[in-house]
Amino acid sequence: MQPAQARDWVHDCPATAEETATFVFHPRLMGVDSDEGDGDVIGNDFEHVLQLHVQVTDYDPKKPGWTGPVRCKTVVTIPHDWDFSISRGGYWETGFAEIVYIRNVPRYTKMDITLYITESDSGSDDWADLDPAPDTSIGMEFEVFVNAQQARSRIGKREGHYDIRMNHAKRLVGDGRTTWPGDKFGAYLEFVMNLHPDDKGMKTGTVTPIPTVPLPLPDQQKVVCDTYAKHATALAQEAAARGCGFVGPRWLTEYTAHFGWCMTGPDMAVMNAEQKAREAELAACIGKP
Repeated sequence: MQPAQARDWVHDCPATAEETATFVFHPRLMGVDSDEGDGDVIGNDFEHVLQLHVQVTDYDPKKPGWTGPVRCKTVVTIPHDWDFSISRGGYWETGFAEIVYIRNVPRYTKMDITLYITESDSGSDDWADLDPAPDTSIGMEFEVFVNAQQARSRIGKREGHYDIRMNHAKRLVGDGRTTWPGDKFGAYLEFVMNLHPDDKGMKTGTVTPIPTVPLPLPDQQKVVCDTYAKHATALAQEAAARGCGFVGPRWLTEYTAHFGWCMTGPDMAVMNAEQKAREAELAACIGKP
């Protein structure tokens, strides 16, 4: 599991001697499109908020309908301020770098998760407000069963929504409406939910470790790391030239920094995720006027 970065959001449930796991939620991509045909360009300074409400309770599958005591709960708020415009019939997409970590989740529990995606300012000059489930006031709900390492959407049978499997990317699709009567656009959020059993427990039962992709053999690794470092360096240098203002190891402009990090042996999946996040952040910077 990739260590949390400064930009990420981490919440620790109370320490316990029980077997525990770390829950990870990564909202990877959000897309917006207009399917109304040709017309004027629409867009705005999009003050967007993704909010995740999480509650962990004891769970016993042998007691249908039983609600156990609350172990921990939290609310995560991730704000973004994007400038964008799309023509009618056009498309816009952006990435999320932030990852949410909920640690020390006891094994025999259930996580109730409600996801909201909204525009925070709702000004009169805005063209849209986003909600992934516009026909309900409670947002999109998920249940994660920790012991079984399974997750499902409570409204997964609705058209355009999905039950999910842990460790697999899924798209949560919904409609939004513009401030002009009758106009409509589509929006989606691509996300990943994971459960990582902690070292001290969860060695048995139905929980299995999340598969990883090992790096190649040493000689091949140098080739892989050279390719990775050249691409990372080029993106970092372009970001610096554009004045994006990014800081941190991800945006170092020296080839040796990225090559050296790669040669320390991070998992290939981690490297790929880092590169995708770098590309998404740069794309967001380029998209600003």
